[in-house]
Amino acid sequence: MLSLRFDGRTSRATKPVIWLLMLAMTLVAVVTHAASMSVVVSGDRYTLVKLSSDGQFVTFVDRTGDHPVLRRQRVGETQAQEVVAWPAGAMNYQVSRDGSAFLLFGHGKGRAPSLSYVSVTDPVTRPVEVQGNIAGFGSASVDDFVVLTQDPSAHLHVLHIAFGSGKVIRTDDLGDVSDVALDGTGRVRSVRSEQGVWGTMGHAPRQGLPAPASASVVSASNDGKDLWFTDVDAKGFKILRRLNVGTQQWSLASDAKDADVSWITVNPKTGGVDGYAKAEAEPQWVTMPDIAADVKHLTAILMGVPYVIARSSDDRIWLFALMSSRTPVGYYTYDRSSGRVVHLFWAREFFSDEPMLPSVARWIRSADGIPIQVLVSPPSPKICHTAQCPFVVKLHGGPHHRDDLTFDPETYWLQSLGYWVIRVNFRGSTGFGDAFAHASNREWGRKVIDDVAGAVDWFVQTFPADKTKGAAMGGSFGGFAAMALATSHPDAVRCVASLNGGGDLEAFATLLPQRQPHMASDIHEEVGDVQRASDLRDIRQQSPATHIAVAKARFLVEFGEQDTTSVSEESSRFAQALRQQGKPVLEVIYHNEGHELTDPDNRRYHFQLLSDFLSSCFEGTHLSADEGRPGGVSLNDASVPDTHPGSP
Repeated sequence: MLSLRFDGRTSRATKPVIWLLMLAMTLVAVVTHAASMSVVVSGDRYTLVKLSSDGQFVTFVDRTGDHPVLRRQRVGETQAQEVVAWPAGAMNYQVSRDGSAFLLFGHGKGRAPSLSYVSVTDPVTRPVEVQGNIAGFGSASVDDFVVLTQDPSAHLHVLHIAFGSGKVIRTDDLGDVSDVALDGTGRVRSVRSEQGVWGTMGHAPRQGLPAPASASVVSASNDGKDLWFTDVDAKGFKILRRLNVGTQQWSLASDAKDADVSWITVNPKTGGVDGYAKAEAEPQWVTMPDIAADVKHLTAILMGVPYVIARSSDDRIWLFALMSSRTPVGYYTYDRSSGRVVHLFWAREFFSDEPMLPSVARWIRSADGIPIQVLVSPPSPKICHTAQCPFVVKLHGGPHHRDDLTFDPETYWLQSLGYWVIRVNFRGSTGFGDAFAHASNREWGRKVIDDVAGAVDWFVQTFPADKTKGAAMGGSFGGFAAMALATSHPDAVRCVASLNGGGDLEAFATLLPQRQPHMASDIHEEVGDVQRASDLRDIRQQSPATHIAVAKARFLVEFGEQDTTSVSEESSRFAQALRQQGKPVLEVIYHNEGHELTDPDNRRYHFQLLSDFLSSCFEGTHLSADEGRPGGVSLNDASVPDTHPGSP
């Protein structure tokens, strides 16, 4: 072990060692930053990962090269075989039982849905002509490809397309049914009548209780006697229900106890649901005895929670994704007979030998006594070498969304830069029941933000972070909440970054209902109606734009000029108001982007700018935003260095 004592009397022999250590630390930081940047810029490298029903092949779309490629890889082997270049407009595919043929679904000319066929022996895509409109495209059965179509009289048809030829070999006319259920083999087993009553294939009952409108079918048993559905209980939690088709009796099939049912796995040999996960901060499996030992084994040996994607028809081979806050999603196969687990690939590029430190979930009480869940993710110890590292409050959009302890690219990226990351499931977040989800109504800039401020106060008192170097950031509603935090609790953070977050709540409540009339009732319920004087007063009182004078933070306000969700004028007006009151703000306009940044060059610039903004804001230095700026991106810069680096 090498130890160095810094006592002010560094010898000539020691100086090169110190210099080399400093150089090594710098190189680690640079390389890590470059690798972590790809996590947020590039997206998933492997998508549409599937398992042939015989358990012999894993198939996927490889996006690591200049052009995406459909590949297959024999289970247990390391080399993948190219099948065909992934066509432009393709969205999904079915794979044959033996992994040798594929039915591709996508958009053809005029954006009309289309099908095409390709096989390993004949790797040239050929169109598959079908009658009627494509109404359903899921997974292949063990016998053939299966596609639902609808004719002009609204009758549903099941098309059976041969694995070997890609030709329609049989069409089942289901008549005036409104939905179908597939069993564990992928065959259509049950149908729902126009009256909403479920029955077995070919025998849709006219009597019985209609299924609730909130129920969505998951699976049918292979004998057609039982169906499984997701539904919503009286508190607004997602549950699992079971229907006996013969008796038309419903029963509860889950026991999540005030948590949503999320992941569901179906036994291919029975068609029944034999496992589901409770959507807690870290998903928790609830399983039947037949797979309990397998799930327990996988959870014990891996650094995360397994999400079962597919199971072979004999249930011997599983394809699963490893879900963890510490690493990107990893894909694996599992042989139940031997216990062998084989890693295939990571969905996103990262340093596989340097996962982040574990994140934790904690419950705190809001100012008015409501339980609020806070997720805390530690900084990379290889980047932040001080006892107290800066922190970033990363706020989710919505507000009807939630954060959990599965992989989040931006959180991982911020950790890799050496920051603590705090995420808050403030009131309005989903997954905690209807009452909690609706508690954000008319409170966007008030109680919701008090929840966030309370979480920040709790965090800086509980964890070894530098409370003078805090930032808040988010996109959409998360950006709004970040700006509202800085204008209603000005000592909470010293830096604010918003992407399409607005900031002028009156502009949002006025313009969005005009441009999106179908959203008017939702805006009136959740924010208020500007045509009513009392609502308008409340909207203005909660708007960050109203309280700019008290703000102490530096602001980065980014938005897409084509945004129709948050309305770009909202962000522009807020940035203009900041400048008029002499507040430091950098306004960035992406002229060809909407609510999401889709251009890779724009995404790369955004994340590099965000990294530079946080660093310059924490250190009180000047930010240069011109380097690497793509065409189609404009700046309005009133950003000045913080003259008091030690205070927020």
